Amino acid sequence: DVILRQSDKGTVKATFETDIKSWNNWEAYVSIDPFIIAGYEEWTFSLKNPAYYDHSDIINAPDMLQAEIDGKNNHLKTAWMGFFFSELDASLPAVIKRADKKPFTIAVKNFMLDKQGLTGDLDAKNVLAISDGDLDGWYYSLDNLNARFVNSSFIRGGLDGKILLPVSGSPSKNQQDELDYTCTLNKPITPDGSMQFQFVIKPKDNIQAKLWEATMNLKNTSTIIVSNEKTKINPKGDFRVTATLNGDISIIADLDPIPKINIKAVEFQDLQLMSFDPYISGKISFFGFSSPDKSAGGFPVKISGISPVFKGNSVGISFNLNITLADIKALPD
Repeated sequence: DVILRQSDKGTVKATFETDIKSWNNWEAYVSIDPFIIAGYEEWTFSLKNPAYYDHSDIINAPDMLQAEIDGKNNHLKTAWMGFFFSELDASLPAVIKRADKKPFTIAVKNFMLDKQGLTGDLDAKNVLAISDGDLDGWYYSLDNLNARFVNSSFIRGGLDGKILLPVSGSPSKNQQDELDYTCTLNKPITPDGSMQFQFVIKPKDNIQAKLWEATMNLKNTSTIIVSNEKTKINPKGDFRVTATLNGDISIIADLDPIPKINIKAVEFQDLQLMSFDPYISGKISFFGFSSPDKSAGGFPVKISGISPVFKGNSVGISFNLNITLADIKALPD
């Protein structure tokens, strides 16, 4: 079967009424059950408008595609017969979620179904705002999504948008903290046949970190990996995110009991943030304490022994702070 009924993977039923004067020259507007593509059960389609059934040798649907598609050109001939869907609602793979868990669809146009299979493009913009997307608990947006099916085969697909590291807190009007990502969709030959998502996320400078009242600059050696591979601890194949960050961190803040803390460009390595337990790794290391100059309360300071501190669900840093109140050698006799 080319398509299957979405509710039970049974035979899709079409209902219509028409007058048939010649078996080779008739058409009808048709209602069809919500359906899935055989072998691609993660994508669900339902009619937004009645489908056009073409059983004519001399005409095609009024809005039929006139452009050639790689791997398919039989629809350019008037002898083409099949179903033409001018408008459909498409449900995306369940791994793509809203933060409020509400189901959602995108509108797609100009799909066709014939003996060769289902053919069409999904192309949607502004699917999810960054405050609405749920990447296993991390905020993300889905700005653009595309996917192409030709003769019931998945040809290519991708998406792009923004992602927000959990250290940046909740989405705000300040877009500086949002990281750009692109993602390629693949359909591997696996027993479960799940769609695989390959993310590429770009690090950037000057990320405001709610963690430790800090600003972070990320080096391009930082990596953020998003996987939906099914495992024993992730049997549903939900998104799982692991960020391994390298860069430097600056703390410029008034913190009780020490005012005017100015600690700039302390380098760190292997700060690992995860969307799953334990959420943050204790393997982080700090170095480069000597420069640039650092101060607290207006006095120069030296820092040593920085290390992460984990207490239950809280994480912080501890360090030794030596404050120079006066340069003894510079004092008058």
